Amino acid sequence: MNDISVFLDANVYFSGTLNPYGGSGYILALAQSGRYFRLTASSYVIGEAFVNLEKKVTTHEVRSFMLYLQGTEITFYNPTEGNNELQAVLNFKDARVLQAAIDAGAKYFVTLDRKHFFTREVVEYAQTRGLSIVTSKEFIENFIKQLRNNKSK
Repeated sequence: MNDISVFLDANVYFSGTLNPYGGSGYILALAQSGRYFRLTASSYVIGEAFVNLEKKVTTHEVRSFMLYLQGTEITFYNPTEGNNELQAVLNFKDARVLQAAIDAGAKYFVTLDRKHFFTREVVEYAQTRGLSIVTSKEFIENFIKQLRNNKSK
């Protein structure tokens, strides 16, 4: 199962840092273990999470996030620029994030941003490139299902 690549949106890092016992926190813990999937990211996504944490929470949470990054193996991909097809269905900022996930060869893009990433056009665009856009809850449900399937084999 470690051959699966997962790309997390900044909001998942943010939410997981604030609530390590919630769904996003569970995903961060799984990623940090390195046993179940490979974590991919872009410097833009990590930067966005960091900036949002600095603006909205205490220095304790910012430090927790920095420690998490230091203790987690993450492969970084920066998006190819100027994808007009993607920018036709998604704003520039979010198009950069999704393109990085596609460039990373991620199987899953985990996000809490239903407004921008769960439109029919964006989901179809991602699916044709082998990427499933899921919420934290959906990812965890898929993960548990795969674990059960692997145990029964």
